[in-house]
Amino acid sequence: MSKIARAMARKGNALVGKDEFEEGLELLKSANREYFDSKVKFRIRDLEKLKKKREEEAYINPELAEEHNAKGNDLFKAGKFVEAIPEYDEAIKRNPHLAKLYSNRAAVFIKLIDPARALTDINKCLELDPNFIRGHARKG
Repeated sequence: MSKIARAMARKGNALVGKDEFEEGLELLKSANREYFDSKVKFRIRDLEKLKKKREEEAYINPELAEEHNAKGNDLFKAGKFVEAIPEYDEAIKRNPHLAKLYSNRAAVFIKLIDPARALTDINKCLELDPNFIRGHARKG
């Protein structure tokens, strides 16, 4: 490894350690372009996974999930099943640990006669909350 690439990699790791994540990741990528090193490559891969995980965690907002769930419920009650799916999708992205959201989306898939997708959502619902009665009812 060249001295310049090694210095860039060290600085990148230091920046990541100081929680200057974006700058550190870019510096590591530059170091790897300067002189390829498999250790740096794996470090970049791990940091990109961590970055994606942080972005997903920052996106979680239970209040917005409830708003999208309510919009989806209103559309469901109005018989607009196809329009309700994106609302439930957004609600699930905002709070992926709430079983009722998967159950609600499964109800839409049942109405649209898509049992495979409905079963996937019901299984996820029951995985999150095995005592969720409505999930068992929809699975049956």
